Amino acid sequence: MQLLKIYMISFLTVILVSVFGCSAVEAEESKSYGIADKTTELQNELIHSAGKVVVLPAGSSFKVSGLTIPDNTTVIGYGAKIYNDTKHRTLLTVGNGVKIYGLELQGAGNKAADTAGVGIKIKGAKATSYVRNVVIEDCFIHDIGFYGIEAQFAEGVSVKNTVIEDVGYAGIGGLSVKNTHINKSHIKRVSPGVKGNAYGVFFSRAGANNSNLRDYPRSMNSSVTNTIIEDIPLWEALDTHGGENITFNYNTIKNTKVGIAFVNAKGNGGKEVFGSQKCTAKGNKIDGIGKGYGIVVAGAASNHARDCTIENNQIKNAGQQGNTISGAIQASYTQNLIIKGNSLINCYANGIHLYIRNKQFMVTKNTIQDVQDRSYVATSAIAFRSNYNEGTISENILSRKNKSLNKYVAARGINISVKTNMKLWIGKNTNTCVIPIAGGDGRHVTLAAPL
Repeated sequence: MQLLKIYMISFLTVILVSVFGCSAVEAEESKSYGIADKTTELQNELIHSAGKVVVLPAGSSFKVSGLTIPDNTTVIGYGAKIYNDTKHRTLLTVGNGVKIYGLELQGAGNKAADTAGVGIKIKGAKATSYVRNVVIEDCFIHDIGFYGIEAQFAEGVSVKNTVIEDVGYAGIGGLSVKNTHINKSHIKRVSPGVKGNAYGVFFSRAGANNSNLRDYPRSMNSSVTNTIIEDIPLWEALDTHGGENITFNYNTIKNTKVGIAFVNAKGNGGKEVFGSQKCTAKGNKIDGIGKGYGIVVAGAASNHARDCTIENNQIKNAGQQGNTISGAIQASYTQNLIIKGNSLINCYANGIHLYIRNKQFMVTKNTIQDVQDRSYVATSAIAFRSNYNEGTISENILSRKNKSLNKYVAARGINISVKTNMKLWIGKNTNTCVIPIAGGDGRHVTLAAPL
């Protein structure tokens, strides 16, 4: 008995033909297929219907050991499910031009992070053979052992209005991807992770510990926008390792250790060699848990993170309590970093921490209120805890409003712990912290106006 056959009479099919301009393939009307593995039958029909529109009727459910969606094939699955709840598998492997709408994908659970468990895999063979133009929209991907969506050597991937939850390692993992965009989606409960790492979305390089950018390019020109990422207390919501022109804008991040990370990628011998370039975090709302950064930019000594912007984000309760070199916004090994218009409230143990080797930075028009800690006496709105920093601090509002919030609250407005190899220009800032500026006397600082 055929599982799929062509219909030309249903209303849905007529709509599909008119919209997509191609033949439509709809699952037969019976919706009770039992629990037998339907991989062979479904795969044969997908091959037969390659390049067409395959419609799985609402209420249908297919247990599979893994399917490959042929190039230029569209799968419509509103109300339908593809699953394997007994063994970790790659449920769908997709080719060029594939579009998937409204499908539910269920795996064998995320009790352990099992690399065999992948919801959707989009994987080109190598840097000269990318998979291109994949659309995933209105899908529900859950109980997956490792990746909700895995993309490697992929370009032009769009994920929209998709829910991914209860996955073992990453909601969406991008390795050497281009023009990959996640919008209006929801990623929730990523655990248990691997060696302390778990991610909502990351854009990194394939070929870890290899410095060959030709064979293993940076991820570039990609974004996550208008998306909710929550419940990843082990590690990070959004991350790029060595990415270029990566945008994380207007997202809501809750209950994660680190909100957003623009960090370096490793090369030969595990050395940190590729700083992120031209990356932006703008308009995000981040509610931390007091155990890690809200936003961190960390380049490499040999390749600084360049031309990154952190702007108009709202960050609460971020940073790490008890860690004197932590901050809600943290930066090291950067050049031309702009930190502008952010609102930081009740963060630990520094608000903005420009740690080491930040060149030509601009910190302006930020509002930093009630930096707190129970053990670090010098809680600071803006802190310099190491050397080789050069840049401008101006037009910020640094305040202490709730002195009973914690044992130490807003002890210092601007705290300069190290004076050697520093070149700081401090303009006019509004500053009501206990000590407006500490360590500001000396040739390392130019004061444009009294604090």
